[in-house]
Amino acid sequence: MRNLVRRHNHILLSCISQRFVTLRLDDSAELSLRRSTVNTYVSILLSSNKPILQYPDIFIQIMSWILGEYGYLADTMTVEGILERMCELVSKKNSSAIGGSHEAK
Repeated sequence: MRNLVRRHNHILLSCISQRFVTLRLDDSAELSLRRSTVNTYVSILLSSNKPILQYPDIFIQIMSWILGEYGYLADTMTVEGILERMCELVSKKNSSAIGGSHEAK
């Protein structure tokens, strides 16, 4: 299963990052696919149904790369808003990885 997820993620990364030469998408179709992907990831980022930290690390890494590369295409968030939300998630993930958040005294 893990290999299947990695293969799927590799294909997704390849499709989104390349110029789609083999698929022969025109510029507007390529832009539309990227915008759709960014908007999907933004909705996942903001979703309260399934907290983002419950997704596999590889998914979070890919989502982070896509949002970092193409976040300016988002319809509902600014790039700054996306980055702030991603930073919040990294902080939460780091604090949960070390056994919870601890305040400095």
